[in-house]
Amino acid sequence: MILDSAVGSTASRKRTIALIIPSSGGLHYVARSCAEELRKRGFSVVGLEVVDTGWPAATALCTAVRMRRSLRDVSHVHVDLGSTAVGAFWLGLFVSLIRRGGVVTTVHDGPGLVKHPGSGLISTAPGLRNFIAYRILSASLDRPLRWLYRLRCRQWFVFSESAADELRRMSIRPVAVLQLGGDPPTASAPPSAGQTVVFAGYISPAKGLDTLVEAWKLGKCYQHLQLRVAGHASATHLAYAEKQRSALFAFDPESQWLGFVSDERLKDLIAQAAVVVLPYRQSSAASGVLSRAMVEGRAVIATPVPALIPHVTNRSTGIVIPVDDPAALASAIEELAGDATLRDALGSAAAIHAAQEFTWSAQVDGLLSVFNGG
Repeated sequence: MILDSAVGSTASRKRTIALIIPSSGGLHYVARSCAEELRKRGFSVVGLEVVDTGWPAATALCTAVRMRRSLRDVSHVHVDLGSTAVGAFWLGLFVSLIRRGGVVTTVHDGPGLVKHPGSGLISTAPGLRNFIAYRILSASLDRPLRWLYRLRCRQWFVFSESAADELRRMSIRPVAVLQLGGDPPTASAPPSAGQTVVFAGYISPAKGLDTLVEAWKLGKCYQHLQLRVAGHASATHLAYAEKQRSALFAFDPESQWLGFVSDERLKDLIAQAAVVVLPYRQSSAASGVLSRAMVEGRAVIATPVPALIPHVTNRSTGIVIPVDDPAALASAIEELAGDATLRDALGSAAAIHAAQEFTWSAQVDGLLSVFNGG
């Protein structure tokens, strides 16, 4: 828990926002960056970082009770939710019941909410606990918990019009669309100087890492580039991740499987890359990896999924390939590996696009516009 300043006068309460966020991962990075932008604009931010391990519901209840007076008095309570953010869901729910005004929520994986909120009632572990958490508690409680949260949330934010439309079809209102933020670029060298192909982010079948592994097997002309895989998998996808790691090392022991990396390390990996690959099968409304890659002016290969379509134009700001097509992906990597001029041209166009689209100022502008009734 981070408390920047005490909530005092009526004037200060109007400029104080409580921010409920997961303790790590992409949502954490986005929320903390928005908090810094809010501070620059004179707001106080009560930051509540929630872990998803242990007993999430019990931890959230204790936090809500301990902070109840402060949380009643702040102007807004803002929850950042992802599909696995069980702890943030529970804390947001408890706080919404304490406050008359409820909470506001950014759904990063919109239009879907948290997948298994009922599992947060116990500490999960392989075996019996997982069976109880997901087969019993989640099966019986997920729907009513989501209903109660929806009832107590007074404003929703998502990152695309398609996600907003889907929420409205589910009778979830009011919904506003935000621009995803991004840091200023740090890359000191163009993609033509890069020596790596980078895949980064949460590892699951939806992200298509297996497609990249198959494509890498087909590669001939780009073996002078090193493949780096950065990211982690949840317990659900550990077996999938291990299968891909083993398959990759079986024919390319020089590749790097980095696992979870810090935000700063991820930024460096992307800024040093020749190519960033996003072979997604499915996506949420926004991709933090894409925004970082474009901000850093990297050459991007992407599939036509919701998070990528608005930003990656084929042969302009990146290369677009079909979903589940290792041969097309191998061909695109091979082309970019052999054409440094093309890498730089795509990266330059991507950076221009990112400078217009991905800024923390724009994301916070969207939040404050709704907060202020604009």
